[in-house]
Amino acid sequence: MKLQCTRVISCSYLSLVNSKSLNIKAGDDADDAKWFTVKSKLFQEQKTVTEKGYIFKKLVKLHLFNKDESLSAVVKIVKTVEGRITRVEREIVESNGIAFDHAKIIEYGIERLRSKIRYTDIAFNLMPELFTLTELQQVYEVILDKELLKANFRRKIADMVIETNEFKKDAGHRPSKLYKYNPFGLNNGIY
Repeated sequence: MKLQCTRVISCSYLSLVNSKSLNIKAGDDADDAKWFTVKSKLFQEQKTVTEKGYIFKKLVKLHLFNKDESLSAVVKIVKTVEGRITRVEREIVESNGIAFDHAKIIEYGIERLRSKIRYTDIAFNLMPELFTLTELQQVYEVILDKELLKANFRRKIADMVIETNEFKKDAGHRPSKLYKYNPFGLNNGIY
């Protein structure tokens, strides 16, 4: 009897798109394709100092849901730092409906997006041409999954936006000033 081992390699891409403007469909190798809202919450972390550096462990809970389904997983991330060498390992501790290693892929994608929003202008790709500072702050808060102080946020993004002479008129509220992205602004790191 001859045993044959096969290896499956997953490739993933991170893209920011408006899900309302795209109609997705399953490919040849899938029964169905659907949009999901994704929540990622850190619920445990621990740092241990070692002789050569430190080990940082954290547990992240993923929750994917839409009107028909609810999926979840817990991913354990272990970051080992020894001098200039850093190693990161991910392990799926629990999975409810998320196939194969996909929970690790999703968690890493969220981590990369959160990292990129801190040092790039990527958030402006999610904004209309004209926007309020409150709308921009809400995008940052959703991606970073934390509430930001209004004054600090506005100070940090001041060079990245240009004030216009236009206003957004909401019923019952004072008109909000509209801004646009400043492609020549300095991005010294937001958060």
